[in-house]
Amino acid sequence: MFSDAPSVFVISAAMQVSTLIPWYLVKFLANKHKIVFLSIYATYMLMLIVIPCWKLSNSEFSLFMSFAAAMEQVRILMKVHSFVIEIYFKQIDSKKDKNATLYNLVYFLFAPTLIYRHNYPRTKKINWRAVISYFLQFIGTIFCMFATIRRFVANNYASSGIEPFNAKTLLSSLLVTGCLGMSLMFLGWYGLLQCWLNGWAEMLRFADRMFYDEWWTSSQFSKYFRKWNLVVSDWLHTYLYQPINDMSGKRWLAALATFAISGVAHEYIMALATGFFFPFLFIEFLGFGAGLFWFFSIPSNGIQELTVHHHTRIIFWIKPFHDS
Repeated sequence: MFSDAPSVFVISAAMQVSTLIPWYLVKFLANKHKIVFLSIYATYMLMLIVIPCWKLSNSEFSLFMSFAAAMEQVRILMKVHSFVIEIYFKQIDSKKDKNATLYNLVYFLFAPTLIYRHNYPRTKKINWRAVISYFLQFIGTIFCMFATIRRFVANNYASSGIEPFNAKTLLSSLLVTGCLGMSLMFLGWYGLLQCWLNGWAEMLRFADRMFYDEWWTSSQFSKYFRKWNLVVSDWLHTYLYQPINDMSGKRWLAALATFAISGVAHEYIMALATGFFFPFLFIEFLGFGAGLFWFFSIPSNGIQELTVHHHTRIIFWIKPFHDS
């Protein structure tokens, strides 16, 4: 499972080192040659998508390592976009804000956030016991996911396409796949948002630990989708939903575009990691996600948000089962 780790580490390190290009562009070129700056920046972002994608597509990495590399690529893309937007486009009139040091960039690359700031709230000291505990829990969740896939998925589907397929087999596959998918989603959610991000936050003395909220108590679909992963939802709201809503004045269009792009990103990671394209997640985000978000959260008057009855919260627990 980890035999490909050195190669994936090299790819990840190369992507992180490449962020010196937008840092240099913003610091030394943005004010002097705007057209050149935008052209080079657009080319850089395109290469940051194409080159790692080509490398991963032509490499036979394990499933876990492929997922890690694809997620790292998307993470770097989101961070670079935030870095350039916050410094160049949003704070273009402030010379002081343009003086982003190399330390600011490096800290941002490793900080558990996707929105760039020159300074973040910091704790006074590092609790190394907590750091070790978080990373050990993360490793534990990885092994649990690996064991689950190896024991149930590989064994149960080894004969797929060979043995006769009937209604009993279909029902059994749906039940097994649903339970496994739900378990893997919760393990991944806990490992990433609770263990991995908190471990890095503690090690970097990053004080804002609000990586998720109580999505399981949500009574509104809009709040459910935001609370599940606040790190990503904050980025989507800041750089997709809010700008589109401000330009168009239509919440439904902003929500649709946000769900569509989020679906494309999820589908890209899935296709790059597994080696095949099946646009289930894209349809899922546009169908179940955007559809229910629009139906329950954006009434015709566009003012008051509808609240789901308490007994329908079961839908929020069924959704991970449905996603699988």
